[in-house]
Amino acid sequence: MKETERLYASISNIDDRFIEEAQAGKIRKAPVWRKWAGLAACLVIAVFGVVSVDRPTVSDERNAAVLPPSRIGAFGIEASLGNQYTFESALSEADVVARIEVGNWLAEDTDLYKTYYEATVLQCFKGSIPETFTLLQDGCSAATMKTYPLFTSGNEILVFLKKASVTTYESPYWIIGSYTTLLDVFYDENGNRYYADRYGILGKSIGIDSNYARENPVSSEVLAIAEAHDPIVSEMYYSYPYIFSEADMITLIEKSKKTITVINLSQGSSGEFAGDMHRPEGFHENIGSALALEMSITDDDEYEYSVLIRIPEGSTLEQALNCANENLDMAINIDDAVPVNVLGSFDAAGEYYCPLTSEQIIALAESGTKCLYIGSGQGEYKDMNWNTRDGINAYCELNGDMYVFAGDGVEAHPDIFVEE
Repeated sequence: MKETERLYASISNIDDRFIEEAQAGKIRKAPVWRKWAGLAACLVIAVFGVVSVDRPTVSDERNAAVLPPSRIGAFGIEASLGNQYTFESALSEADVVARIEVGNWLAEDTDLYKTYYEATVLQCFKGSIPETFTLLQDGCSAATMKTYPLFTSGNEILVFLKKASVTTYESPYWIIGSYTTLLDVFYDENGNRYYADRYGILGKSIGIDSNYARENPVSSEVLAIAEAHDPIVSEMYYSYPYIFSEADMITLIEKSKKTITVINLSQGSSGEFAGDMHRPEGFHENIGSALALEMSITDDDEYEYSVLIRIPEGSTLEQALNCANENLDMAINIDDAVPVNVLGSFDAAGEYYCPLTSEQIIALAESGTKCLYIGSGQGEYKDMNWNTRDGINAYCELNGDMYVFAGDGVEAHPDIFVEE
């Protein structure tokens, strides 16, 4: 097996060889005496009743901890992950989103290129996870991805996690998106917490206006403290193009957790559906056929349609709405846009539910944003026809633009035929 292929062996589908090697002692593990050295030192202090103890230095803390044999592998690997997550898609797919502290190095697998650590949950934003768990990282002392060194004790990071199938250690979790989704956690001199994207991959999809990477006093102070705490920060020459405050991050996470679930009825088909064949003329191509049909039979200009908006690639929700709002008297409120969880779709990144008027839909469509109708999923198929408003509305509610709200009795079904 090629080296790069072995690196990407799925952590959630580790083969039996992994377990056999672990049982045979082929996985390199931390020496037992070092693992308990810190605890032994604490016991000595307790026995002799030391009244005053100076705060340990970073160097002292590292010496007491079990560290990886090397943070940079013997050789580097250029990595290109197939699925590049946005902040919303990572939050949606992860079982757990948490701010954690990396603890002792436990072991490494030089065949699968994985490293195992003790880790502690400092703050959990999504899901349920034990306070202490096993963290898996891509890479080991044999090989690491370029500019993605191994963690070390004391590293504080925000991670998007999934439960792993490894049985060697308790509560194992791996990081979805590997290096592309983690955010380093830093502090300024006053103890204010910041979340920093070392690569700028995840940060570009985070919809926060205040990017402290652009504010020199703050960014310089935060990075200086980060380098003092972990020298490898300066060795890697990270640019940290995105630095966000804790308040802004928590607000975004809490808002993003409020999602609406819809069903994709297309079953992966990209062909023409019945609504496309009866699409009314004069509507922008970015407006879905069912949405155009609904707009054509509704006389109320202030009526708000249930719309799934699809943000253009390379843009953010805020940018798309700002562009549309330039041409609107009644601006679209970004707080009205809710991320969607799409059942039956491989990728819902950049898709939101938003109630919109016809004027707002047109402005969004003309500015490059796709607008699709989300049907209620309710109604009777026998009521669908193209000759009456009620018949057209019945079609739109049952099918939408191949999206309907998830609910009891709503099933994914192909849109094949509607009687004339």
